[in-house]
Amino acid sequence: MDIFILTWNVQKGRNYLIDLHRILRENKADTVYIALQEAHNFIIPWAIQKLFLNFFFKAYKYRETERFCGLVTIILSKYRIWTSNTFVPLPNLYFSKGAIVTNLTINYTNILLVNLHLQHGVGHEALRINQMKRIVRSVEGHFSYIFVCGDFNTRVDVKKIRTSFDLDEFGMLSNLYTKICQKRSRNVTADKEWMNTYNTCMEKFKKADQMNAFKLIFCLDEFDVRFLPSYKYHTATDAYNLRQTPSWCDRILFKTVNELECMLYRSDTLIATSDHKPVMAQFWIRDGFELKSMNKVAKRVYSSFYMGHTVRFIYNNFILVLITLIFVLQHFFIELRGRFSAGDQAV
Repeated sequence: MDIFILTWNVQKGRNYLIDLHRILRENKADTVYIALQEAHNFIIPWAIQKLFLNFFFKAYKYRETERFCGLVTIILSKYRIWTSNTFVPLPNLYFSKGAIVTNLTINYTNILLVNLHLQHGVGHEALRINQMKRIVRSVEGHFSYIFVCGDFNTRVDVKKIRTSFDLDEFGMLSNLYTKICQKRSRNVTADKEWMNTYNTCMEKFKKADQMNAFKLIFCLDEFDVRFLPSYKYHTATDAYNLRQTPSWCDRILFKTVNELECMLYRSDTLIATSDHKPVMAQFWIRDGFELKSMNKVAKRVYSSFYMGHTVRFIYNNFILVLITLIFVLQHFFIELRGRFSAGDQAV
């Protein structure tokens, strides 16, 4: 089963629903999970909201929407779903920061989905860790897959960079990536050149990313980040606001006990209605139906294996098996005759 996850801090924007449609109109995943932050304008009457979902996402029969503290969670699925939500407010940050923790059951698979928005500021790393601990304490149950996404507000701490750096490198890379995206034809050479340039320029900033310690503390995993920092842009442009160090604030982390494959992990730099860029990922997960079918196939394989092994043994050792069978039958008839003799004597 494919699951598409999108996280985006919309910065109180008004046109983000249209942008969501633009992002998702060509998506064909089985289930879509949308996590929005600072969506305070998502005060839409339920009838209009339902009409919007029906019109733009006709392929998804089952839909769920939840709101809390500027957070909006939207779940779209082609399969029947069951959800239960837990709302986690953060002390002194009511109506501004918090988390929506969703227990999603689909195809006999329990999935935990977390949409969060943590404290901002490069100097509040310890506070963000405490807020995450508060969110973790609200989780109950056992899950095959855990996805944690949102605006973590983890920043690049330039004080940890020991080599010389220039923030203009972010602008240079942004312009280069925009030119690559605008080209109609992309080839392997251009992509390779882009990745080499990206790794050379971003390596020192990635090492100073506060998310590195965050993932270690909470034992969360993440696929390789190969996109530009999603924050902070000038609104309605593709240019970074260099008054703050550009950072990978918006992330999608996961934890799993079952098989998981990441087919996509990137940001969409063409959306410019917020100072954040949306970040998206697409995963292939093994749901309960697939596990059941695998178990049935495995049982058939095992039974056919043992049956074939038994037939092969009898064929290769026919005389030995025949002698053993004769001996067993002889022993059985002798025992049976002895019982009949004992019965006649008793009579």
